[in-house]
Amino acid sequence: MADSPAFELACERIEADTNLERIETRGTVRLALKAAGFNASSISPDQLAVVVEKLLPGELTRRGVPNPGSVCARVKDALSSMGAIAQEEAPEALFVRMGGG
Repeated sequence: MADSPAFELACERIEADTNLERIETRGTVRLALKAAGFNASSISPDQLAVVVEKLLPGELTRRGVPNPGSVCARVKDALSSMGAIAQEEAPEALFVRMGGG
């Protein structure tokens, strides 16, 4: 099963802002998700933003990432932009765009 776009975006942002490698970044985010009871394949931007705020700073601290709060703030900003884009398109508009309405 593929990971959610929110998970992918968060991992890309963390990888760009830290010295963590791709696999370590993805594992770190997965650990935070697991602790919160979420799955990387179905997490929404809003849900992930809460995990990033509450749990991810501790995970990043354990991995020696300097300034985990600022890293998480940038991830939350990216997720909030993603959430705004996703909310702009109502289900009806999606069906029309797909030719079903």
